[in-house]
Amino acid sequence: MDDTEIVYEFNTEDFKEFCDSTGGKSVFTYQPTRVAIRSTIIFILSTVAIYFIALYDEDISFLIFIGAMFSALGIAYTIFRLYKYKKWRKGITKYLLSIQGKKCILKIKDGFIKMITDEETVIENLKEIKCTVFRDDCIILKGEAGASYRFFARSMDEDGFKKLKQMLESELVI
Repeated sequence: MDDTEIVYEFNTEDFKEFCDSTGGKSVFTYQPTRVAIRSTIIFILSTVAIYFIALYDEDISFLIFIGAMFSALGIAYTIFRLYKYKKWRKGITKYLLSIQGKKCILKIKDGFIKMITDEETVIENLKEIKCTVFRDDCIILKGEAGASYRFFARSMDEDGFKKLKQMLESELVI
């Protein structure tokens, strides 16, 4: 295969849209925090309901203590999840700021993809790519070691995106 170079300009909006589309836009749409918030609300409402029922039937008043314990655990778990979300979101923002305006040169040759930036050069063996997704707006490569690469169409010219797709299709075992 020839030594074709494709210039990839990191468009932070593409990455931001991807993160937001996976539910990371808000604590109420991000799956781990959404579940924790819902569970805590259910525990608190259950405890309040048990309290009012216990006003009429004193035999079940011990359930108030159990409900309060579950509510406290739910609140602690929700706070933990909110902290993890905030830390994850801060990491995404920091990463997006670090790649803003940067360019990458992509080369595919002899079963390897080479990604060259000012700071580093990454070489990935295409045989170690376990999953490839070709979409109209991006190409996603997932490696065996957990590495994931997203190449968005808007971050390169139209010919570059088509070339990248053709080169990957010809190099990958399909």
